[in-house]
Amino acid sequence: MEEPQKQELKFVIDFDEASKAWRENKKSIGNGHYKYICCQTTKTGKKCNRVSMPSVDFCKMHAKKQSL
Repeated sequence: MEEPQKQELKFVIDFDEASKAWRENKKSIGNGHYKYICCQTTKTGKKCNRVSMPSVDFCKMHAKKQSL
């Protein structure tokens, strides 16, 4: 019985792009700590940037609108 051939996989990770993507929904609060920000957009089309509520992707104002 022949052993299956092992194939080496090559991964190329762009850590700058990965870091940017990770920070998209977070706000720096200093000293290497972050808080999640609201995922909703405002009426003007900009990101909300308010701190999101615990275990919810939205701030208090947008969480109310989501539940309606």
